[in-house]
Amino acid sequence: MCLVVFSVNSHPRYPLIIAANRDEFFERPTQAVHHWHDDNNILAGRDQVAGGTWLGITKTGRFSALTNIRQFPQTPASLSRGALVSDFLKSSLSPESYSNQVSANANKYSGYNLFVGSINSNNKTDLTYSNNKDQQIIPVGTGIHGISNGTLSARWQKVTNTQDRFIKAIQQPFKRDDLLAVLRHQKPLDDHALPVTGAPIDFEQQLSRAFIPTFEINNQSYGTRSQALITVNNDLKATFYEIQLNDMQKVVSEKQFVMQLTPE
Repeated sequence: MCLVVFSVNSHPRYPLIIAANRDEFFERPTQAVHHWHDDNNILAGRDQVAGGTWLGITKTGRFSALTNIRQFPQTPASLSRGALVSDFLKSSLSPESYSNQVSANANKYSGYNLFVGSINSNNKTDLTYSNNKDQQIIPVGTGIHGISNGTLSARWQKVTNTQDRFIKAIQQPFKRDDLLAVLRHQKPLDDHALPVTGAPIDFEQQLSRAFIPTFEINNQSYGTRSQALITVNNDLKATFYEIQLNDMQKVVSEKQFVMQLTPE
């Protein structure tokens, strides 16, 4: 996943709001969001290559999201980053304890940003961020937070622009389409606002959009493959909405799940 924005304990009706775009090669097989057959507590999409996920939530109020860190050349990895999310959703560790545990093996993964959190019976969200670029482990407090493919402290213009649109969307009684509009913004950044990751400038231009139209990388189609919204209201009712797109950017799957959270 390459763009995610959180509202944490900052909305009067929703202690948690997540809006996210997953950017990936279209050839990589993926299951749409569902309750996992091997762990029905987990609600998430699933990577059918390595078996992990990029965004998920559980019936007990645990949730997690992952983005990769873009840097060239990339270091080969021995472990799949998607397992960082699914392993947290399956665990009973606190977000901070899990982040500390993961840090011991952080060099076995390609660059990642990882958010792990839980929401309790009093509607309070506990969220921790970590990465394996500068080994940060940071508690994420009340407010609006966003990330793409730099670290949380990098302040990419793509992210700050998305956060601004997200804040405006949730300042009013919002609908699903208001949040999807935030994720569908396609205007690229000017060259001076692009991050420096070692990638070619035309590549960075394509990736500077919130919603990435399909383009070719090494003869493979790449772009925004899915868009997801997770909301948890004051009654601890969680809604997970996801659309999946094909390489023509046409919707091929639309799913919504509603479940009552029962925090442990």
